[in-house]
Formats: sequence, structure tokens, C-alpha cells
Amino acid sequence: MPLSAGKSNLISQIESAIKASADAGAQPGASPESIINVLAAGLGDAIHKYMETAKVITVNTVNPGQTATPPPPLTGMGIYTTPGVGMGEGKISFSGGNVKALKDDIEAAYAASAAAGAKDGAKSADVINTLASGLKDAIHKFAQTAEVKTEITVMPGTPVMGAITPPVPPAPPLPAPSASLVGSGKGEGGLS
Repeated sequence: MPLSAGKSNLISQIESAIKASADAGAQPGASPESIINVLAAGLGDAIHKYMETAKVITVNTVNPGQTATPPPPLTGMGIYTTPGVGMGEGKISFSGGNVKALKDDIEAAYAASAAAGAKDGAKSADVINTLASGLKDAIHKFAQTAEVKTEITVMPGTPVMGAITPPVPPAPPLPAPSASLVGSGKGEGGLS
């Protein structure tokens, strides 16, 4: 599912996080730290869930010179003579420690903003800038911890030069032009 499909859930989850922090603040004896903690946890969960709705789509190239083998019972090997094309589809995920770090960083951004606002002569623009900058850094740092995994399909029909041997060859295999069959692979990476 593309990120656009997660947008409406992101809005409702942010609203829920803000409401939960407001409810926490309405409790007798609530501390600013506990309110910020509830808000940071809710925002962290919302951002995490939203990011994981991303659908990863790749276009892959099989470089000339790479080898291809036929499916059994055939044997032999061919070499790609022109670039081959593959398509990948997958998702991103985050380890639990990265989600906790996001929540901690959001909490730190709010705490820094509160500290900036508590100073004598504090300007609202500076307080807002401190919060916005801290949230940007937290979200950016989190996004870069994404683990990307894809399943790749290599499209058939790319010219291959090589030898394919039937199971019981009547004669030694000779180099022959051919075309690649459908193939598969896996991809792993991250966001940058």
C-alpha cells in the first residue's frame, strides 16, 4: 500500500495522541513530563505505523556479463549479453529499538521546547522553531533506520550467450545464442 493510503490513519492517530496527552494533563497532579511522555509515545506510534504503510517498488538491471542457468533438468550456463530488466516490490520495517529511539527523541524535542519557553524573555517563534527542529531531526533519524526488503522478478527474454545441455546430451554443448527465462531474487537496503 502506498504512503498516501496511510495518510488518513496518520491524521487520526496524531489526533488520538494529542487527545490522550490532553486527557493525561487533565488528571490531578499531572506533571508536564508525563504529558509529554504520553504525547511522544502516541506520535511515535503514529509515525511508525505511517512509515510502514510505504510500498517499495524498484526497477532492477541485470548487468551484461552476469551468468544465467536454466531450470532443471537442463544444465549449462549462459552470460547476459545485454542488460536485463527486473521489477521489485516490497516493504520497509523498523526494529523495536528504533521505534523507542523515535519516541525518546520526540520527547526530548518537546522537553527542549518547554525549556526554551521557560526562559525569561522567551519568544514564541524561538520556542516553535526549537520544537519543529527537534521533531524534524527525530523523524529524519528514524526514517534512516528503515530496513527495506523486496522480492525481485527478473523478466524473461534478455539475450544470453551460452550452452544449455539436455539431461542426456547426444553431443557436447556448443555456445549458442538464447534468451533468459523468468528469474527471481531478493533485495535489501535502506532509505537515504
